[in-house]
Amino acid sequence: MRIVMVAGFPGSGKTALISRMVSPGTGVIVNNPESVSLIPEGVRSAYFPMRSPCARPRQFLHWIEKVYNEWGVDTLITEPPGMCTETSSRVLAAVLALRDERFEVGPLITVFKGGILVKGISSDTSDGLRMRQQISESDIVVISAAEDIDRDDICGTVHSLNPDADIHFFSETGGSVDEVRTAVYSDRTLSRALNAL
Repeated sequence: MRIVMVAGFPGSGKTALISRMVSPGTGVIVNNPESVSLIPEGVRSAYFPMRSPCARPRQFLHWIEKVYNEWGVDTLITEPPGMCTETSSRVLAAVLALRDERFEVGPLITVFKGGILVKGISSDTSDGLRMRQQISESDIVVISAAEDIDRDDICGTVHSLNPDADIHFFSETGGSVDEVRTAVYSDRTLSRALNAL
């Protein structure tokens, strides 16, 4: 089973992106119970029933096993468990540590809301530091609500932190959903986060 994580701050547009790119036969796990209703009909979905702000990798592995054994899907798209915004690479590392041929980990995708990224990425606040960490460990950076930002400028900033990142823009009116979907359903695997561990 292929596992692809779509990470990002609450409200960044993770579930909106997932709902636009998910294909039938895919499983989806979100980290907010209200988000389940956004997933298209015919796609198996659930939410991590975890109350801790930063769910433990062990709990994540439990759900990976549950999906593998009960859902019969080839691909699982998952948001990070809990509301923790800085442990995506560590959670995925727990899956990799299984060294289990049943699971393949696809590229780490992180979604940022355009205006918040522009304001926060250069600040030395805890959120600014988290943003820079998320960018540095992501294979793909998706910027949502990007209608009113200077795309060339933000691409330059992202690439200064992670020269290898693929950058895509996404909004309710369009964007590069097809390119992100291609990466999700390709044979591309996790790479950048391994350097950040």
